[in-house]
Amino acid sequence: MVSKNTWLNDGLNFIIRDYLITFAVQFSYEEILSSFNHHTCIGIL
Repeated sequence: MVSKNTWLNDGLNFIIRDYLITFAVQFSYEEILSSFNHHTCIGIL
């Protein structure tokens, strides 16, 4: 029973951590991309 709960908690923590890392990477990528596009547009103008 205890080991099963521990396994469940570890699994949830892994999923949550993986989701947060994926979200952070995606958010950073979009920020960098939009910033790059913004500077590129200014450079063209």
